[in-house]
Amino acid sequence: MSTTQSALTEFGVPLAFFVALNVGLLITGALLWWQNSQRRLGYILLGSAIVLLLGLAFFAPQLTTPISNNLELNQLPLIQQISLFFRIFFRQPGIAPHLTVAFMVLLAWLLDPSIRRNQIILGLMLLGLAVWMFIPAWRIEDLVPGPVIAGLGIVAITARLLPQFAWAAILPVLVAAATLAQLAIDSGANPVAQEEALGIELPAGFSLNIYQELGETPTALAFGDDGALLVSTLQGNVHTLHDTDQDGEVDEQVLYIADVGVPLGLATHEDLVFISTHRADPYTGSILRTEDTDGDGLADQQTEIISGLPNGLYTEHQNNDLEVGPDGRLYFTVGSTTDHSEEPEPLAAKIHVIDLDGENLETYATGVRNPYGLAFLPDGRLFATDNGPDQLDETLLYVPAEELNLIVEGGDYGFPDYPPGHDSILPIANFLVHSVPTGLTGYTNTVFPAEYQDSLFVTLWLEHKVMQVKLIESEDGLSTEVSDFITGLGLPLDIIEGPNGELYLADMQFNTIYRVTYNP
Repeated sequence: MSTTQSALTEFGVPLAFFVALNVGLLITGALLWWQNSQRRLGYILLGSAIVLLLGLAFFAPQLTTPISNNLELNQLPLIQQISLFFRIFFRQPGIAPHLTVAFMVLLAWLLDPSIRRNQIILGLMLLGLAVWMFIPAWRIEDLVPGPVIAGLGIVAITARLLPQFAWAAILPVLVAAATLAQLAIDSGANPVAQEEALGIELPAGFSLNIYQELGETPTALAFGDDGALLVSTLQGNVHTLHDTDQDGEVDEQVLYIADVGVPLGLATHEDLVFISTHRADPYTGSILRTEDTDGDGLADQQTEIISGLPNGLYTEHQNNDLEVGPDGRLYFTVGSTTDHSEEPEPLAAKIHVIDLDGENLETYATGVRNPYGLAFLPDGRLFATDNGPDQLDETLLYVPAEELNLIVEGGDYGFPDYPPGHDSILPIANFLVHSVPTGLTGYTNTVFPAEYQDSLFVTLWLEHKVMQVKLIESEDGLSTEVSDFITGLGLPLDIIEGPNGELYLADMQFNTIYRVTYNP
C-alpha cells in the first residue's frame, strides 16, 4: 500500500472535512469580497482558506512518516512532534463535526449582525454549542459525518447572507461527497473486498474475515465454556454469538442481558459471566456477576458484587477489563480520576483482585494511570496495557509513551511519579504516544506460525492497529519485540484468542467482530 493510500485510509474523513471547509471558505470569501460592503471579511475568509491549504501541504509528508513505537514525545524532532499532534487530534472519531459546528457558530456570529444584537439567540447558540462539544466524539461520527455538516453549514450561512448565490454554496457538499466516495467501504460479506477497500494489511497467509456485523458498538469479548463468543456493546447489552456448525460464521445472535450501563469488560468462569460496567448517573462503576441457570441463553440471575468504583468524569477513566485468574479470583482494572496528578480516590489507578462472590477485595498493583486490557498466560503471568497522560503543564514536561506491563503482586508502575526509595517496575514494551492500547490477549495455540507464538496481541485504538509483542526469554530475563500485525482497521477495542487458535477482534467504528485466520 502506497503512502498516499495509507494517508487516505488513516485521514479520510478529516481530509474530506478539510476539502469541504476550504472550498466553502473560498466560495464564501470570494462572494463576500465581490460585495463591497463585506470585502474586508471576504479577505479574512480567503486568507484563512489559503493558510489551511498551505499548512496541510506542509505537514502532509510528515503525516505518512513512520514513527517508532518506543519513542517518547520529547525524543522526536519538532516537526514530527507537531505533525504527531495533528495525527492524534484529527484521528479522534467525531472531531470533524465538533470543529465544524464550532466554526459555523463563529462564522454566523461574525457575518450576521442580527445574531450579535439578539442576546437570546446568541445565548441559545452558545448553550447548544456547549452541549454539542460534550457529546462523546465516537457517537457523533455515527450520527452525521463531519464533511456533510461542513457543507450543509456553509450552504445555510451563504443562503442566509447571499440568497442570490445560494446555488454556489452547494459545491462544498458535492466535493465532500466525492471525496468520501473514494473512501467508501464495501460492507458486504466478502472479507477480501473489505480488506482492500479499507487498506487493511496482514502478514502473508493471514486473512481478516467478518464474523458478525452486530448493529451495535462492540466493547469487549469473552468466550464461554461452551465455545460461544460473548460481546458487550456501548448500548448496554451483552450478546452471545453461536457458530453451531463451526464454519467460521455466526448462526445465531442471542441477547444474553440488556441495560447493564456501559460495559467495557467481560470475563467468564464455568457458568458465570462477569461484567465490568459504569453508568452516568451516578457516575460510578460496578462489577456484575450474572448466570443463566435454566439454560435458555438468557441471564436470569444478576448480582452486583462490587459497586461505587471511582470514575473520572473529566478523564473518562473507569473500571475497564477483568479476568478470572488461575487462582479462581477476579482481577480488574480501575483508571485514575486525574490526568497526571496525585490520585484522591483510594481505589483508582490500580489493579485489584476480589473473590468471585465479591468478598475479600485487595489491591494487587499500583501506579497505573489508565490500565485497560488484562491477560493471563498459562504460566500464571499477568499482563496489562496502560494509557499515559494527555496534558502538558509545569508538572509534566513531556508525554511518555503508552505501556505494556508485566503485573506482579505488590508492584508499583510509576504513576503519577516514581516514589522515592521505591523500586517501581518499568514497562516491558512501549507504544506510540496517545495510540491508546486497549485490548490484550496472549496467544497460546500452535495454529499460527512459530514466529507468532509466545506472543501477546494488543489493539491500538487510535493507531487503528493490532500489534504483536513477541516475548523473548533469556538468561538476562524477559525482553520483547514489538511489530505491526494488522494495520488499517477502524477503532479496534478488544481482541481475544478463540478456542480453535484464531483471533477475534472487536471494531467499534464498523460495529463488526472480525475473525483472524491463518491459511499457509
